[in-house]
Amino acid sequence: MQNGNKKSAHTAATVVNARKITSIQTYQKREAKSTQIPKRGLKMAERRMFSKSVVDSDAFSEMPLTTQALYFRLGMQADDDGFVKNPKLIQRMIGASEDDLKLLLAKGFLVSQNSGIVVVGVG
Repeated sequence: MQNGNKKSAHTAATVVNARKITSIQTYQKREAKSTQIPKRGLKMAERRMFSKSVVDSDAFSEMPLTTQALYFRLGMQADDDGFVKNPKLIQRMIGASEDDLKLLLAKGFLVSQNSGIVVVGVG
């Protein structure tokens, strides 16, 4: 009788493991598709990178923490080319001041366009 139970338990474990592998493969395929650019329309990338040479610089580290946080948040919200359409909204969302935005512009970490759009630069 015990051999039958062992066989059943082994079969059940195999089925569970097969389901886990299938779930993992499905998840990986879905993640791969979400980072691809579709043929029609553009999808904003989900990942962002910041250069250590920028964020470890004296010019960056001497800025107030609210200004640094605004820079990171703007970088996360920027499109693939670095454009941010609503910098003032993001500024208000995180509680940064107008001076924080002005400081980033003055130090060259952001470049302003005439239409209110900013480009996240490299300082």
